[in-house]
Amino acid sequence: MSLSVLIVDDHRSYARSLALALTGFGYHAEFACNAEQAYNHVVERHYDVLIIDYDMPEIKGDSLALKLDEIQSIDLIILISGHQLKDLYHYIPFKLIMSKPLDLNILEDKLIKWQADQQ
Repeated sequence: MSLSVLIVDDHRSYARSLALALTGFGYHAEFACNAEQAYNHVVERHYDVLIIDYDMPEIKGDSLALKLDEIQSIDLIILISGHQLKDLYHYIPFKLIMSKPLDLNILEDKLIKWQADQQ
């Protein structure tokens, strides 16, 4: 089964590139560049995985992720950031926190392992 992934990042080119890379790995990946777009995506379709940037201008990624998870229970939420991450590990809902730019091989390995653990 192919995972459905939503990437939310205010840097459009980064979000789009990540979505294209994940599509190349065989996942169904879409992206949103702000909270409104993310909300619309989550209302319209189911996502297994949410990859969300922590530092966005209108709302922090952790708050947006929790709001999106209330609309639709998302199985895996990955918080990403280009900033220091050590202070983010207290966020219980996030099973994975990764630094930007993401190492795509590590991300794919994590997704494969997580998916295998779900079966």
